[in-house]
Amino acid sequence: MTETPPENLRQLVEETWRTHIGLPEDWSQTQKANFVADEALRISDLIETQMQGQGPLVRQWWDEHGEAPDYRTTVTLIETARRSITEAVLAQELYEQIPHSEEDFPEPVSVEEAREREMLQEQVRLQDAAGDRDRWIDPLRRRDPSSEASEMSRRLWPDRSALFRVTGAFLLQARTEDGEPLPTGPSDPLSASFTNQVSQALVTAGKPLDGPGRLVDP
Repeated sequence: MTETPPENLRQLVEETWRTHIGLPEDWSQTQKANFVADEALRISDLIETQMQGQGPLVRQWWDEHGEAPDYRTTVTLIETARRSITEAVLAQELYEQIPHSEEDFPEPVSVEEAREREMLQEQVRLQDAAGDRDRWIDPLRRRDPSSEASEMSRRLWPDRSALFRVTGAFLLQARTEDGEPLPTGPSDPLSASFTNQVSQALVTAGKPLDGPGRLVDP
């Protein structure tokens, strides 16, 4: 179980309950806040339970190919699985509780229009997250790692798991965007700090530090 849900998830749950579903008027502010916190944590736990580490798509790749996917494929599979699972859990556990009337249903839009709206929403979300030093651990607030960040992660942690390197790539991407100095290799003094940040993020999320996907034998 996660100790605390991602802040953007908590905010989404709170806004949905307060604005669209409705909380009992006779509840105190403390009762409402506690309910929202519990719901956000419950939904976060459901997402993490269904992810189970690197996610079902990585396990499916193993089953189909008999070997671990390469680094870039692992990144794509993990992020795709998390987005899909998050959307499904939110739809079932949160959005289905919103009362609807016939007037509530939006007019149908084309696939192209829907994609444009989604891209705009993502752009706004990423802009809002800019400057947040912890955004790299939040799937909904971080940018995908560039090829340079991914390659740097491979050089820094060749003996760590694919999940460790993927997480590290998100950290490197965020620090690159912020214009901060980056470690140039495993012997760089900055490397220890980056390694500790990745390790702490995985421990906090209840994920294994190492597992399948090492590039070299330990």
